[in-house]
Amino acid sequence: MKINLKELAIIGTVTANGVLLTSDRNVKENFTSLNPQAVLARVVSLPVTEWNYKTEDQAQRHIGPLAQDFQAAFQLSADDKHISVVDEGGVALAAIQGLNQKLEAENAALKARLEKIERLLENPSLKRGNAPASSWIPARTQRHIVRKSCANWRRRGCCTRGYFLPVTHS
Repeated sequence: MKINLKELAIIGTVTANGVLLTSDRNVKENFTSLNPQAVLARVVSLPVTEWNYKTEDQAQRHIGPLAQDFQAAFQLSADDKHISVVDEGGVALAAIQGLNQKLEAENAALKARLEKIERLLENPSLKRGNAPASSWIPARTQRHIVRKSCANWRRRGCCTRGYFLPVTHS
């Protein structure tokens, strides 16, 4: 059955086995690229609350943004009373892409830091007893090391990696 209506307004719940939204490239125009990181920033600042419709029992809860907040953040709807399922899904997908870009950049930075630390630790001059204290241990820690006996440090687990200064007993 096919009904040709330009607009159908239903107050209440629509139950269906499936809804197909037209998304064919051939029915769309005016494509522009967007910045997923900027979309993510707007999603992060978008209030998302739990609520119920006034026409429903209070026990029937929903989670989502309000149309006014969504419209203020994205200006995608014709008004500030409705949120298109297409727009809500598109914003969510763009935000996921932005989050992925952010995580990949952070992971790359952390990986670079880890590789630098590993290179430093592989340096033979830093192995047990070879490095001058001033090159890698803060002065406060150096004074603490001198005051403590080596046996005490071993009990506390500070010498387990082999990167410690030999203690000069006074």
